[in-house]
This record gives sequence, C-alpha cells and structure tokens, in this order.
Amino acid sequence: MASKLNVIMGSTRPGRAGTAVGQWALEQAVGDGAFDVEYVDLAAFDLPLLDERNHPWLQRYEHEHTKRWSKADVIILGCTELPLVMTEAGCRTALVDTTRLLTRAAFDAAISDVA
Repeated sequence: MASKLNVIMGSTRPGRAGTAVGQWALEQAVGDGAFDVEYVDLAAFDLPLLDERNHPWLQRYEHEHTKRWSKADVIILGCTELPLVMTEAGCRTALVDTTRLLTRAAFDAAISDVA
C-alpha cells in the first residue's frame, strides 16, 4: 500500500500565485507513483479549523473532516506561510517544507556560481 501524500495549497487569497507551484508538486508526486496523492486546496477544502475537543497530538478526532485530513503520511507545505504554523516538532506526519528546499537550492546555486 502506498503512503498517502497531501500537497497543501495554504493560500486562500484571490489571485494567489502559489497555485501553479502546488499543481507542479502534485504532478511530480503523481508521476513518481510512490504515493497515493491528494491535492488539498484550503480555499476549497472547507476544513473547519480548531473545532476538535482534544489536542491534535492525541489524534483522538471526532469529526470526519479531521479524520480525513489526519490520514496523510507525508505533507508538502505548498505555501510559504504554512511552515510558520506547522513544524516537524509539533506534527507526527513527515513535512516537506518547500520554502526551506527552495532557499537551500538558491543558496547552493549562488555558491556554485561563485566557485
């Protein structure tokens, strides 16, 4: 059984630019074939926030929308603001912080241009 991967588009602003990045990440993940991939667009997902009685760390969810959300094995944070509220330290799911990856790639490219 493939691990479940959620690609999350966290920006809900009109005219958001991150949709293209989220779609690209989705295509890459689907093309890889190693994951059961779901694209989660928070603008359309209709996920009520903070409506569970128990702390998320306990994973004792009452609502179906939270149970569905919580089944991911891996989450790609497809928006620069999401790593500010979701960290590996506070999450039992593996996170891929695209901001950190892009920053590292930009740094490596800059260093290679200098060398």
